[in-house]
Amino acid sequence: MSVLYGLVVCGGESSRMGTDKSALEYYGQPQRHYLYHMLEPFCSNVFLSCNKAQLPHIPQQYHPLPDTLKYEQTGPMAALLTAFDLYPHASFLVVGCDYPFLSGSDVHQLVRQRNTAAVATAFYNIAGNLFEPLLAVYEPSAKDILERCHREGRHSLRHLLSEHNATAVYPTRPDVLKSVDDKASYETAVNQLRSAGF
Repeated sequence: MSVLYGLVVCGGESSRMGTDKSALEYYGQPQRHYLYHMLEPFCSNVFLSCNKAQLPHIPQQYHPLPDTLKYEQTGPMAALLTAFDLYPHASFLVVGCDYPFLSGSDVHQLVRQRNTAAVATAFYNIAGNLFEPLLAVYEPSAKDILERCHREGRHSLRHLLSEHNATAVYPTRPDVLKSVDDKASYETAVNQLRSAGF
């Protein structure tokens, strides 16, 4: 089995939020740092995928991994392609920074149900009938597919997961898949977490 590395994806533009989503705090620290520490027990190493503007603000102890120039402006695919270029034989546990209800037990479920024979294993949103590409484990076999999609100008990780029969994992809690993309949903999430004692 390939080594498993963690990849916290925080290099998005955050245009709807109006501020860097990965720097928002739900648990008393920037969400990117919180997720980094969450993935550590499951991975041999963890990286924070970022863009060049974020790079100066991320301490080296969090292993920032800026998108390679040739992959920029391709969304989360840039994070994976950059990571696979450096570690082509690794698998990557990928987590987006906009899932504030994700817990270590959810990550454990995903890793436990990982199918190493598939291109990827991802949480599946039954309500939306779609994969969550930023709550997934990508195996080394995904590298060539990602590169081909990039050459063809197809940058959707969700389509990749569907087209190549990724293994679906159904989360035990629906909140896990709640994505926070704007200020109103951020405030709602913070209030929910406070009510729950976080």
